[in-house]
Amino acid sequence: KILVAGVVIIALIGLVAALCVSLIGKGRKYSNDQTDDTTTLSSKNWDERDTFRCGVTQFSEGFGVQNEDGDYNGLVVDLCHAVAAALFGKDYHDRLILVGEGLGFGFSELESNEIDLLAKDRTHTMEREVFIANEKTGFSFTIPYFYTGLVFGGDPTFVKCAENQNTTGNCENLSVCLKAESTSVDVVGRLLPEENIVQVRAASQNEYIAHLNTAYCNVIASDQPA
Repeated sequence: KILVAGVVIIALIGLVAALCVSLIGKGRKYSNDQTDDTTTLSSKNWDERDTFRCGVTQFSEGFGVQNEDGDYNGLVVDLCHAVAAALFGKDYHDRLILVGEGLGFGFSELESNEIDLLAKDRTHTMEREVFIANEKTGFSFTIPYFYTGLVFGGDPTFVKCAENQNTTGNCENLSVCLKAESTSVDVVGRLLPEENIVQVRAASQNEYIAHLNTAYCNVIASDQPA
């Protein structure tokens, strides 16, 4: 399995998806039952390493934002600092590397060891704990620190249609954009017909929102602001 640190979304029944800040890390099991796991490695193991790379979000106010000087701040950034301090002690500042990327960044980089820990908004599902096809492994999530939900936004008329799960009459032209291959596709797919859902790819949240009121969609589904 893989351990990751971050803001996580837990997919529940129906529309609800809880956004959680938690720690997620990586742990591969070997034949002798030893586990290569960020949270179980001793300080001696980490003393042999020069740096600790923690993946963070850089577009979410309060959680992770990169300022004009290139510095990161926010709750998930503080989590990275806390883990680094636990691993390296008082001199951790020079050994912590914060890595911030766009929407698609995360599990692949963790699996390929580009980062040691992930601190971003991610959906926590049983499937992801067991096996993600692209990464050919599973991930372990800690107890969440923060929850929010999944909401619809966009044209008020069609937002109401989506919330009421109505695709008839005045709502027949409802078109909901979702981040491609995200767990939101599964959640909303249980509420609305496939023909009313459009999967789009975006490098940032702003690019995702920009799909509103285009030929693609009149509604988007996203994490509810804290």
